[in-house]
Amino acid sequence: MLVALSLLAGCTTSMTYTTHPQTLEPGEWQGSVAMQGSANTNVITEYQESVNLAKERIKNANEQGSTLSEREYRQALDSALAFMLFKPAFATEFAARVGVVEGIDVGVRYNGASFKGDVKGRLWQSADERRVLSVMAGVGRQTIDLPFKLKYLTLTEFKRTDADLALMFGMEPFSFLRFYAGPRMIVSWVSAEPVIDPELLDVAPSEYADYAPVKYFQDETIVYGGATTGIMLGYEWIWVNLELTGMYMAFTPTVLEETRNLSGFQLAPVAGVMLEF
Repeated sequence: MLVALSLLAGCTTSMTYTTHPQTLEPGEWQGSVAMQGSANTNVITEYQESVNLAKERIKNANEQGSTLSEREYRQALDSALAFMLFKPAFATEFAARVGVVEGIDVGVRYNGASFKGDVKGRLWQSADERRVLSVMAGVGRQTIDLPFKLKYLTLTEFKRTDADLALMFGMEPFSFLRFYAGPRMIVSWVSAEPVIDPELLDVAPSEYADYAPVKYFQDETIVYGGATTGIMLGYEWIWVNLELTGMYMAFTPTVLEETRNLSGFQLAPVAGVMLEF
């Protein structure tokens, strides 16, 4: 089944912040390890629609021919695309930061699939340095291709570049407690080279039988908008970090020369440990 097999692969983006808005002093270092989860409502929507269509197909099996209807065929492709890009997932991420000059630090993070670098700049801080406003800008790149071949549909080349922008306010009301929150925006550019398996072509409606693979999926842009909030509990050099990012994702890809709406809401909870020295 296409939907079940699509669960084997994914190409999600990192949505972690996992630092404090206060910038590091020149020469100070920060390291963290965190577990990020992600879930998108469009996956649930596409899965439910696929289940409904499967029930409908079984019910009307005697009246239908050996090929899928246009609606079923398009829904199969929509579901595969949604699962490949947004399937629920967990990933362990390692991050490191260093202060470079007063009010600016830089960081890198890696989760086994993507690598991201960023710059954080302080915009304002209170006289006691317990409240701060900063901006972070980063760029990430998917570093591996999808490793699994799906039975009906596989993307032999699937790469993703992310631009991430966050405006974050942070405060430290007590020596053992830190809090931060602010708006985020992520823009993802996804490139795909589709190869359609003959088994899928065998059940294609006649109007799509002669379509070249390049007409199935094209390069696309995904835009996320939302916010991140988090708390840190600890003291001096070690902190436990709990974080949640929620974003609306606008994604209207062109599939078989028709615009499809695969937009949805994405949640990304994070739990980790951070060291400062």
